[in-house]
Amino acid sequence: MDSEKSSTEQGCIRWRWKSKDNASGVKKDYRWKQHTDIENRMIEHAYQQGNDQVELDDFTIDFRSEIQISKRNSQEQYEIKRQIGLSDISDRVRVDRFVVEEAQCIEKSFYSLPKSFMNAILFYEGQVGPERVLEAIAGIRKVGALLGKAKQAECLANDFQETYGIYWGREDEIMDQVIRLYTMDNFLYKFINYFMRTADITTGAFENERDKMYGQLLGPYYSLLQESFHRRRSEVDILLYRSANLTDDMIEEYKQYVGEDITWISFSSSSKNKAVALLYDGNTLFQIYVPKQPDTRNADVSSLSQFPEEEEVVFDHQTFFTVKKVDYDQTLRKHIIHLNITDYGARYRK
Repeated sequence: MDSEKSSTEQGCIRWRWKSKDNASGVKKDYRWKQHTDIENRMIEHAYQQGNDQVELDDFTIDFRSEIQISKRNSQEQYEIKRQIGLSDISDRVRVDRFVVEEAQCIEKSFYSLPKSFMNAILFYEGQVGPERVLEAIAGIRKVGALLGKAKQAECLANDFQETYGIYWGREDEIMDQVIRLYTMDNFLYKFINYFMRTADITTGAFENERDKMYGQLLGPYYSLLQESFHRRRSEVDILLYRSANLTDDMIEEYKQYVGEDITWISFSSSSKNKAVALLYDGNTLFQIYVPKQPDTRNADVSSLSQFPEEEEVVFDHQTFFTVKKVDYDQTLRKHIIHLNITDYGARYRK
């Protein structure tokens, strides 16, 4: 299993399914879509074991017929294939990871002050003790079950449990595993960011029972993730990139905030590689300058990612950016929004 895991985590083997629609923000018209990282691992493991089938959360893979069958409708069947050795960079990175998603969820693309998510979720502090780690593992399992992703959650929780058992008492290894779970393409990183963007915390606390429930379940993992990011802060001047497909009103709002400070309200992935961000055919490219300073809220996680070519750097949800300028690149046919990280928000984190 270890050899299988290492080969798939390095991106050498990818399982794909043939979509029947062509809707995509990627420049190339990819009808073959990738399974998520965690699904890819489960499929490959079952394949290596010689199983005829493997059951995942939303579908069943039939290796003999080379199809995947939807659990919602058995008539929905899609061709699958196993691909070894990926030569095109667009096959080795996950384009949507470096795309601003706020436009699809909320009216504003940014806020002038941070939402008090950390206070609402009852931020855990102190040592990475057994109780907090075990609560995080249990929370992952429960949230996965609630979202219909119990099998993904079980795989993630088992990974975390295994690491904790091996490296008990060694915080650095445990915190690195917290980041690895986040860098994988799975329900966990998507939902925790969706929850951060949409939770109603107008008064500084969760306003409804649903948000309270998810806040309680995600709190231990969120606190570990927040702390692990801070341990891997970038200590050099870097230029980062992130794509978006913004409305005219959102672009105009950025123009109105030139010279002002803003913040995004979830963890946000960016890339040191401009080409990675440009793989997404949106109308906007964020170009983000990160100066070397002791309290910048960004973490270089590329060395822990299963996809190191993405050159991923994650911004804390409390990161403040100064909008420097907004212009239009005729060659790229994109709006370019220039941001600089500022430490203006330090006082809000005290």
